[in-house]
Amino acid sequence: MKLLLLFIFLYFGYIQSDSIPSSSSSAASDQQQSKKDESIFGKISKTVEYDYIILGAGTSGSVVANKLSANKLNRVLLVEEGKYPQHPLIWEPNGWSDNWIFNYQPDYAKSFFSTPRSNTHNRSIELRRGVGLGGCGMINAMIFQVGVKEDYDLWVEHCGGDMEWDFDTSIKPLVDSELFNKAFNVRVNDKDRVFLPEMKQVLQDVGYTYGEEIDTRIGLFLDRRFAQSFDNRTGHWKRQTSYGQFVDNIIADRSNLDVYEGTKALKLDVEVDKKKAMVEAKGVYLLDKTTHRIIYAKVRKQIVISMGAYDSPLFLQFSGIGDWESLRRAGIKPVLHSPYVGASVSDQYSHIPPSAFLHDVAADGYVIYGPKPEDNNGSQKIKWILNPDIRPFMGGNRFICFVELVYPQSSGSIQIENATTTSFTVPLVDKNYLSSQQDINVIQDGLKACRMIESKLLERGYLQGDEFLPGFAVQSLEDLEKHIRATSLTDYHPHGSVRMGSDVTSPLSPRLKLKGSKNINVIDASVIPVTPSSNTNIPSVIIALKGSSFILQEDE
Repeated sequence: MKLLLLFIFLYFGYIQSDSIPSSSSSAASDQQQSKKDESIFGKISKTVEYDYIILGAGTSGSVVANKLSANKLNRVLLVEEGKYPQHPLIWEPNGWSDNWIFNYQPDYAKSFFSTPRSNTHNRSIELRRGVGLGGCGMINAMIFQVGVKEDYDLWVEHCGGDMEWDFDTSIKPLVDSELFNKAFNVRVNDKDRVFLPEMKQVLQDVGYTYGEEIDTRIGLFLDRRFAQSFDNRTGHWKRQTSYGQFVDNIIADRSNLDVYEGTKALKLDVEVDKKKAMVEAKGVYLLDKTTHRIIYAKVRKQIVISMGAYDSPLFLQFSGIGDWESLRRAGIKPVLHSPYVGASVSDQYSHIPPSAFLHDVAADGYVIYGPKPEDNNGSQKIKWILNPDIRPFMGGNRFICFVELVYPQSSGSIQIENATTTSFTVPLVDKNYLSSQQDINVIQDGLKACRMIESKLLERGYLQGDEFLPGFAVQSLEDLEKHIRATSLTDYHPHGSVRMGSDVTSPLSPRLKLKGSKNINVIDASVIPVTPSSNTNIPSVIIALKGSSFILQEDE
């Protein structure tokens, strides 16, 4: 009989441990642990309480704050580690890459570094992220791209057929009604700029079709489009960010919305319900970076994590949500076994000649979606994006054409390796770039397309001098591969680290709720299940609009 009882105890204890760590603690001891957690960061200087707490005032979090606070009965807190963007170069489109990629201001940006791998000649690639009210939208190229229908069809498929992500019935109407020349002014490049008419004619002559619409498909080339507004006071164009368009212009009229800038989210206060195999966030510990005081923010309804594709999984892991064994090895007490948090980080990758950064790519050139239909074996799927232009460089007019890998097959991970009760060391960011030969093949194909355009420009006398990079001497596939592995860089579009989906490898439900939780949501680029054929900025805004509606529907 004793053996039978022991068997039953062990069996049911094991079943529960699939989602909640086993523990001998009772509900009372859980409360004691909560009290202990209140003191691990030091004395709590202030306790506040809100219906909704949003962690991260970047591209997605700012949109969520706007939508959840539209009902004046909802008390909403928006928390951001960085500052209000006062630096004048943030708003200046010209020279954005020099200001924020190469010579960034540490007050408004930070960097992770990828693990060196032989795939990329053992380089540790710098991964820049924006820090402040506006997030990466403060330092990006301001490009307005939605992606194509086929992208969102794959999202629907990954989400078990959830039509909330369907392009025709849900996404495109949302873009048309709320974003395109609505929340964001969409600027188109100057069609009469020097060399642009010549470039347009050459692209048409080599077989690409000029497209007028925002929708994209293979074989089209389009004007660049940017989220910028014209400032009548200065006579110059000005950057637009999600915070500026969704929060800054409404906060004065919303007494129910508070913004804590310069405040770092430290850790969730999570309560475990072992009977329901469920966790619930009771609040979050915050650090005021100016006073160094600890704030405890209680949540009545929902927590939204919008800290970005690197920080969102790291915050969850430090809060005890992730793979049990990895958390234990790092010194973190697990509260929810979610093994794929941080496990599938994807990123678009580019072959970018250095001369591409010596001009204002944020106002010029075309964007080509390739290959041409006749070169794609009947498929309509975009493989690469080209960004061609002509600019003075190295003593002559040079052709600039960088190749963006749209759908990378390579993916990596991000994981806390070492932690104390109050902090963790620099995480392991293994991006695993170019581990798939297919990724190399696609970039090679894009470079060949660049050279076809280049040869036509040379033939017509628009260019002077040899090809700068990789140079005409580099012709064989083997040499091109070596060059790509040695020089290619991130596109700064990380995503998928806490992806949504109906399968077991997705930590989130299709409605962006953390599986196994009552009230923890992730809403930012980390939820993207399949890479879009676009920059990730506008898809992140779309995700925020959809995620906000899911929360409001649930709480009706």
